[in-house]
Amino acid sequence: MDALILSCSTGGGHNSAARAMVKELSGRGWNVTFFDPYTLRSQRMSDTVGQTYVNIVKFSPAAFGGIYRIGQIYQKAEKAFGLPDPVLLVQKKTAIALYEYLQKNPVDLILCSHPYPGLMLTWLKDHGYSVPPCMMIPTDYTCIPFESDVQTDWMSIPHPDLQTAFHKEGVAYSRMLPLGIPVDSKFDERIPKAQAARALGLPPGRRYILIGGGSMGINGIWPILRSLRPLIDTDDSLHLLVLTGSNKSIYRKIEALQDPAISPVPFTRNMFEYLQLASLYITKPGGLSITEAAAAGVPLLLCYAIPGCETENAKFFEERGFALYARSADEIPGLASRLLTEEKTLVNAPRDPFFSHISARFGDWCDLAASLNAKDFDKADDTPIRTLEAKKPAPRRTHRRAGRRVRHFRSALLERMNRN
Repeated sequence: MDALILSCSTGGGHNSAARAMVKELSGRGWNVTFFDPYTLRSQRMSDTVGQTYVNIVKFSPAAFGGIYRIGQIYQKAEKAFGLPDPVLLVQKKTAIALYEYLQKNPVDLILCSHPYPGLMLTWLKDHGYSVPPCMMIPTDYTCIPFESDVQTDWMSIPHPDLQTAFHKEGVAYSRMLPLGIPVDSKFDERIPKAQAARALGLPPGRRYILIGGGSMGINGIWPILRSLRPLIDTDDSLHLLVLTGSNKSIYRKIEALQDPAISPVPFTRNMFEYLQLASLYITKPGGLSITEAAAAGVPLLLCYAIPGCETENAKFFEERGFALYARSADEIPGLASRLLTEEKTLVNAPRDPFFSHISARFGDWCDLAASLNAKDFDKADDTPIRTLEAKKPAPRRTHRRAGRRVRHFRSALLERMNRN
């Protein structure tokens, strides 16, 4: 079977989710191709789209929050008055380039870890082009503006508790599959902290506080370091590891401090080892970052959320006890001390079993979708799937012979979820 995975470089989370699926499906024998569809027009366009987002978030998070809020307001007006989706309209040329690519390189399944490729497929469908079976994979714990306009055959839901929220935004229950946000299957493993320290070239026996800000680095790093100063001054066992991502300026400034209790870490592919090592993880609440942390079972403190999707991510995790959320630097020391105290008694395991084996869950779905000819499934059953509880879906009326296959698909999917 052949799969195409599409993403965009607006932050590292979308690409990380895509790479997790590449690894999972390749390990199951799929032929997988992964790229940014904007590169079909030019690498410069791909870089421009990605850097525009990155620069806004880096230099003016408040402006990003304003844009996000305008998007929310516009989408409400769009649904109320039938206004066009501007983000959908600008995908025309890239959508046609993608269709031409698919004509030359047919695939059995398309997965999109970013709304832009999903909107490209939507444009093609709206204009009568035939596309393979496809799924949108949201990477935040909320339905972001214009995401509900993506009309792929299915939409994965980051957590079962979000099905109602996505439905209110216009996503039909029949299209939802509560599979989660895919992360590398390695995060399901566990290794001793001493082993993780040796793998990273760090001295074992210390308690490491990991501070991250996603792939771009965190702008609030200096207030965080100042707030943690009393902790590291009174406990010699504590050491701060600061993940600076691609922000070379912050890396150099932290390195210049020459503080023996603080070490900067540049962009890394070793997040598994760092999370297994950490006694506490302090980070801004990017969807992929906090999903990796939840899968790894590390105590999690969220702060400096970018207004919009990240504030929603933080609230979702806080409300369910998956993390603590510091709304200001002043709250960080107390919450950090609390989590460091609790860490001594915590088992290093996910606080919600849903965060275990997420990529395997996606892989099971892809295998089933392929074996059951997913494109022909009837969409009449418009009810939420209750993940991890029900062994079988309740019998419901469906249309024609496809109904039996829908029930078979959902039942098989849920059984595999429950086994994992």
